[in-house]
Amino acid sequence: MATTNIKMTGRKKSSNKRLSAVLILISITYGTLVTYINLLHKKISLKPTTRALSHLVQNFKTLPKEKTSSTRSTTSTNAAISFESLPRVTSLPLQAHIEKFEYYTTPFRPAGPMSDTFTNPLPPAEFAVPLPLRTQSPSDLRTVTYPRVSSCRDIPQGLPVDPGFAKRPDSSSLIFSNVKNEAVIYPNLLEDFLPYTPVDSDPFLPWIHDVFSSRDGARVNFVAQNKRRCNTGSAFFRDIWNLEAQVAVMQPVAVRRVDDVPDELWKGGDWEEEERFQLSPLENADDDGRETRFLCYFHSAGGEYRKVTLSRYQYNLEFINWRKRMDSMLTSCGKDNSQFWLSTQQFYCPIPQELKDGVVSGQVEGRVFLDLVPMRVPPRFGELFIDGRETINTFNATKMWKGHVLPKIEASGRWANLPVCRPPPVVANSAPEVGTKGVTVPSSVGTKNATKPHFLVGCLWVSASYATRHDESTLSDIPKRMLEWLEFHLMVGFDHFYIYDNSAANNPNDNDRLKEGLKLFVDIFGADKITYVSWPFRVCNNNRNNFQKNKGERSSQYAAESSCRERYGSLTEWMTTFDPDEYFIPRGRYTDLKTVIRDIKIKEPNRQILSFTCTRALMRYEHLVPYYGNERWCPRPKVGADAPPAACLAKDEKKTYLATFNCEDYMPGTGQESERQCAKKQIYRPEYVLSHFIHYSPVTKIMFEENGRRSHTSERNERDFNIVEEAMMLHAKTRVWWEFRKWDSKCREECKSVGFVWPVKDDGGSLAYTEGETRSGANATAEGYKYNCWKHKQVDEYWVKQLKVKMKERWIGIEKNRTQSDFLK
Repeated sequence: MATTNIKMTGRKKSSNKRLSAVLILISITYGTLVTYINLLHKKISLKPTTRALSHLVQNFKTLPKEKTSSTRSTTSTNAAISFESLPRVTSLPLQAHIEKFEYYTTPFRPAGPMSDTFTNPLPPAEFAVPLPLRTQSPSDLRTVTYPRVSSCRDIPQGLPVDPGFAKRPDSSSLIFSNVKNEAVIYPNLLEDFLPYTPVDSDPFLPWIHDVFSSRDGARVNFVAQNKRRCNTGSAFFRDIWNLEAQVAVMQPVAVRRVDDVPDELWKGGDWEEEERFQLSPLENADDDGRETRFLCYFHSAGGEYRKVTLSRYQYNLEFINWRKRMDSMLTSCGKDNSQFWLSTQQFYCPIPQELKDGVVSGQVEGRVFLDLVPMRVPPRFGELFIDGRETINTFNATKMWKGHVLPKIEASGRWANLPVCRPPPVVANSAPEVGTKGVTVPSSVGTKNATKPHFLVGCLWVSASYATRHDESTLSDIPKRMLEWLEFHLMVGFDHFYIYDNSAANNPNDNDRLKEGLKLFVDIFGADKITYVSWPFRVCNNNRNNFQKNKGERSSQYAAESSCRERYGSLTEWMTTFDPDEYFIPRGRYTDLKTVIRDIKIKEPNRQILSFTCTRALMRYEHLVPYYGNERWCPRPKVGADAPPAACLAKDEKKTYLATFNCEDYMPGTGQESERQCAKKQIYRPEYVLSHFIHYSPVTKIMFEENGRRSHTSERNERDFNIVEEAMMLHAKTRVWWEFRKWDSKCREECKSVGFVWPVKDDGGSLAYTEGETRSGANATAEGYKYNCWKHKQVDEYWVKQLKVKMKERWIGIEKNRTQSDFLK
């Protein structure tokens, strides 16, 4: 049948009967006459569409009764419009349209406090059934403008995530404290937070930390955090209740396009062709609406171009949660910290076909913007609604939603005016400024089968100075560490590093030289080795993880890791996220990590995740010097032969961190490391690991290929490196001065702050003496300090020497640049 554009409007019964008759005659050919008898008795109304008649009939053939076609084209003011003809604006500020939507039968839960345990949580409040219509108009929404994002240059660093170091009106205290915080936001502090982030005022808005286009121009990707996890102590029960919607938007819903709209809904606005959507059971949903949560409204600044697509998840978190043997994605008491895979949400908006080339080239920048419109549906407490898993589903969509039609976009709470930008460049700074002539795009961008430019890359969330958990101490040696750390890892085979600079989140002074100082490493090592991302978002809770009153949640770190994997994972075969105090060291016959990984893949082709075990290394006594930086606890001793040792110690600046921390509290190769190991780190395949969380790979492809439920820690395609023959991790975590107090007396008994290396055997082997096995039978130094650690001979005799040579060469160039040399001194 020849393809024909169909334009049908109105609801005249006679025309509908003629269309029904045509459909019946065609369906006879397919043997489906009985299926369409009901069409004679029902009104059929189609908006203007460009579908071929044959396609129309084919879809009606396969759809259930009363279901509109899932292939119905998305609407726009002008479907044939060219993006080059759209006006370009230099600035259009980001906005949030705040909507208040009550879905409980009571305005609030019973008065707290909530339970501190999972054993006796408060039951969820009763939902209104069926879900009430949202009858508000645009005038009922509250609009807040966030001018720090007005163009692509402002993303991600300008996104409204937190108040930073802003202070409360008429007060010297910060609006946002992330340590030992006792300030409940809901409801009294909502107005204080609203100028900096709208999420507490409208929790259905995702807490966006990053947004960017895919390299093929097909998607706008989002990385959002679950703000409900920030404060989970019993004192925060009102915030926990208020932020339930943060988990709700992680749960998919299903929709279908409809023509009949309830009279109660607002019908104004100038977009007459806007599609309308109805919440639907899975069996009646449109194909692109079976697993969605947001309307993605692409538009020009003046409305010349308009089109809607439906969001998709990178993976279904509700299914993942079920696979991990969890009964619900959230509990009413809110202490869901163990479900760390629910910390980050990753989803995307499909980009309309006619915009894809313009996205890749950057020509849509300043011309097309995106509104993200959440479908406001209450959270499901343990009831499942998973596409393709109907046998385990327990949620009754028909009962709970009952034909609920979503309001028009203009009357809906939403994120508005997110700029649609070109994809992140393959190499930092490889793309020119927007609007310049001769726009060039790296050759691998947009190429479907392009060769990945990297084999092994590292992601690094780091700050020039920062406070440790619970603000126990402040460290400011990171720039010096990073110079050595980057030099070493480039030497052992890393191709590229992505530095997510969190310095601004730890330095309240706007003029502080540390705020973006880490950008200097791009100049030092080159843009072909370093990509810099400004990441000023604060950790929402810097308490210790074992702080029972309110456990920590390092939201900024988790989002940065997800952003790095999503932005740059497609450019590499292998990826890792680690810190500048963690050294990945080739062992045995290997001198680079790439060869180690390739050899493992040859022998074990199914391996997708390679893990390092570790211990916390000690600082070697011979590489430490006296520290007198605190007059009370670290005073200068009296001069004389009988003067006591310095009360405090610090690293000798002339020594490398690698040499100083080559002092493990176990004997390498004896299996003791398995008894003392700290949290592991992993090198993984980003195309296989769909979500990585600091130490673990909680979401992998195999989870969607296997049946049944399992533990959240098992992964059959993972294995540990052999630390003697393949590779090891040395954890060189800095110790601050107060950790050395009374070291002199402690180290004569049992010392955990200073390392005294067991002597190496005289037979030339790599292992040290065991306890009591020295030639003299002694187990302590001549000064009486007990041996308590073993060194890796290969590290001392090979890697430290190689590193010194590289560092010397690097410093020759650094000393010629005053800015770089001053920053690193």
